[in-house]
Amino acid sequence: MTESEKEKIESVFRNSETFDELLDAFGLALKMNLDDIESYKIMFANPCLKLDEIKMLAKKICEKYPPLCYGIYSWVGDIFTNKKYDSDWRKSAIDFFLKASNMEPLHAEPLIKLLELYDHEIPMPDNERIIKEVKERMKFVEERKSLYLAFANFYQKSGKKKLEMKYRHLAGKA
Repeated sequence: MTESEKEKIESVFRNSETFDELLDAFGLALKMNLDDIESYKIMFANPCLKLDEIKMLAKKICEKYPPLCYGIYSWVGDIFTNKKYDSDWRKSAIDFFLKASNMEPLHAEPLIKLLELYDHEIPMPDNERIIKEVKERMKFVEERKSLYLAFANFYQKSGKKKLEMKYRHLAGKA
């Protein structure tokens, strides 16, 4: 693929106002073996995409380019987070951060992003799932300091001073 062809595809990803046009460019990108995650990030940021369309495109990229999956899942989770007060988008953000964690269980970032989805003011149905998943997965994280600090901040927002101090202490030792 030439740089000119790549730029043309990225232009459609960026400027398309219809899913059909975007899908045609996406098909061309796959056919031409475009394996640049930055190009796909441009596509996912296109506001014409609906929830199910984003999921479908992410699935197709990960099927064709497994090494991109962690980055794709993390980026798409971030996209879904922008509408976290819509329950379907929120659940999808959680699912995609968990997929990212499954791909790279040693990384803390997807778990930290999960904690950020916890709503301290509104009792959301997924709040308990978030805590359960993060606590179950944190034992696999290699560098835990940032995760402990995220938990300390989490418990600070929750008004649980003892737990906040516990995780600040753990972060200091990590």
